[in-house]
Amino acid sequence: MILSKLTDYLKIDHSEFLFQFQSHPDYPSALAFSDTLDFLGVKNDAYNLEKEFWEDLPEEFITIYNQNFALATRNKSDDYTVFSDKEEKIPKAEFLENTQNFVLLFEKENPAKEKSKLNFSYFVYAVFGVILLYSFILLNWQSIIYNSLSILGVYVSLEIFRLHL
Repeated sequence: MILSKLTDYLKIDHSEFLFQFQSHPDYPSALAFSDTLDFLGVKNDAYNLEKEFWEDLPEEFITIYNQNFALATRNKSDDYTVFSDKEEKIPKAEFLENTQNFVLLFEKENPAKEKSKLNFSYFVYAVFGVILLYSFILLNWQSIIYNSLSILGVYVSLEIFRLHL
């Protein structure tokens, strides 16, 4: 099982993938394959799905084709491109005949999407600072302590929430 085309397509280190996959306690199972992809940062979910429902799958998924793990890409011409030991273009009927019901759906990381998220933490910290500044300038010492502890509690809650998700 070479899997070089598959690892190249997923943009993961081939030697690291093979090392992690072959050293997994359940090697050569689907669990070992899924755990190795998880370890290398490719989020995935495995399913045992009847082939009549494969039309609803995304355009790219991993399955077992000819007793090897393979990345299958559905083309518009109703055939499949399979990446495993080599890249092959296969008609749908032949593909479905030579595959098992195992399907592994994956999510490739998209760094551009992560960078586009707005970061509201600076805004929240600025609001906390304004509230504390207001407290120190205009309020008595009991209100300063109350506001400081309240802001500290909200800050700790936000950090726990951020770390949890």
